[in-house]
Amino acid sequence: MTLWVKWLLGLGFMLQGSAQSRAAMAPWHVAGGRALFFMAICAALTGLMDKYTSMKLMAHQRESHLINFTGLAILLFGVFVDMAVGLARFP
Repeated sequence: MTLWVKWLLGLGFMLQGSAQSRAAMAPWHVAGGRALFFMAICAALTGLMDKYTSMKLMAHQRESHLINFTGLAILLFGVFVDMAVGLARFP
């Protein structure tokens, strides 16, 4: 149900909303997108940790290094994307 409400509100703001109302909603849109992005990163990192524990890897195996590097790459990607969005100036 909430998906339809979201779509209806978005369609209403797109078609009938003034530029001022759309500008007022922009910070909420950015904050919601950032929160959703953080949740996706947390899900990816949780999946990597689950895979690591289910494989019962030792600390210095090649697979454990690959999982650690992948997790660090996902985390750094998230940090840099968040910095880019947070520091951007939108008109």
